[in-house]
Amino acid sequence: MATTMINNLTCGGPGAVEALVVAARTGPFHMSRLAMGDMANLVARSPLSQAAALEHGAVPVSAGLLTNVVQQEALADVRDSFEVLIAAAAAAAE
Repeated sequence: MATTMINNLTCGGPGAVEALVVAARTGPFHMSRLAMGDMANLVARSPLSQAAALEHGAVPVSAGLLTNVVQQEALADVRDSFEVLIAAAAAAAE
């Protein structure tokens, strides 16, 4: 499951939106700040996430920028940020 989720996120392949939802809300990345950094890297490399962000007027994000956010902000704030990105990606996929 985790390997499939990571593969889908990094290539923007089938199930990428679903993988983002699972990872951010209930998945293995849910509680760990270090794992949230890993999640940030995966999201930043996902073409689907980047395209969704651009379509919704967001600036393309880099893994470094997201990782800095993870390190500097409260975990709840980071999770909220992922929720916004997930919503944008889901809307773009519809």
